[in-house]
Amino acid sequence: MTIKMKYRNLFILSVLGLFLAAGCVPQRKYQDMVDKHEDCKEQNKQLMVENEDIKTALQETKSEMENYQKRLQSLQEDTAVLATTKRRLKQNYNELYASYEQLKKNREEELSNSKEESARILADLQQTQENILKQRDSLKRLEKRLKEKEENLEEMSQELAISKKSMQEKQRKLNELQNILDRKDSVVTALKNKVNSALRGFEGEGLSIEERNGKVYVSMEEKLLFASGSYNISKQGKDALKELGNLLAKNEDINIMVEGHTDSVPYGGKGQLKDNWDLSVKRATTVVRELIKDQNIDEERLIAAGRSKYVPIATNETSEGRAKNRRTEIILTPKLDELFNIIEMN
Repeated sequence: MTIKMKYRNLFILSVLGLFLAAGCVPQRKYQDMVDKHEDCKEQNKQLMVENEDIKTALQETKSEMENYQKRLQSLQEDTAVLATTKRRLKQNYNELYASYEQLKKNREEELSNSKEESARILADLQQTQENILKQRDSLKRLEKRLKEKEENLEEMSQELAISKKSMQEKQRKLNELQNILDRKDSVVTALKNKVNSALRGFEGEGLSIEERNGKVYVSMEEKLLFASGSYNISKQGKDALKELGNLLAKNEDINIMVEGHTDSVPYGGKGQLKDNWDLSVKRATTVVRELIKDQNIDEERLIAAGRSKYVPIATNETSEGRAKNRRTEIILTPKLDELFNIIEMN
């Protein structure tokens, strides 16, 4: 499997993860997302199976073509040898026939000279006739074998042409899928550059942006968005989310997933939140609402999810590590409608 194909498969699997992570959404939308998740899992499985089948069939076709070419070369060599043998036998036949005619003529001239000579000449004539008949039979057999070889050669050529056509069609499908994935990669890179430009003013404030698994991850540490243990967004956090929301409103072909993360320290606050699960989910939904505030963003593009303490990016044994783990990740993914349409057509 090539690096690009591994990259593509990781990308498709990660897209499916978007649907698994659906957290605090209305029941009807949650069910829709579950249905889409199951559809995507099935489509992904079919794509992987089809991709492996196409690769296996392509390898088998290549092996068959190599065998056909070897057999074709062998037939061509046999045909050349048989043609040479045919020409040699025909020449021998002509020479024997000429010798026969000469002997026949000599017999007629010398028949009266000696009975013994006549008998010898007759025997030579009979032997010559037998040799001619043998040569003629051999020549007929050779012509028959040559005809069979030519027919096999023609059949092999036709099979080879069919195999080439089949391989070209399979390669065309693979190239079509690869072109879509390449276009998706270029869209992700362009999106990352746009996000970098939009949030340039928040560098060094607990913000990081990276491209991973065919998606753009915008990670904001707790200090940029929230006070400790709170889910109320700070002014600086609102400014950052406003800039990001402006960008996302202009790029309608991007799906948005917001994930809240905490460290391993148990939540010690009071009120309606009970633990880190509640805190991570509440922070995610708060960020979602801030993103769509005063922005023309289709709410169906967004998913809010809480991951609690279970996806750390650093150790929870140090204060610096725990600070990195207390983060909110906004995951941006290009829509895959075109890719799914091609999968369905094939």
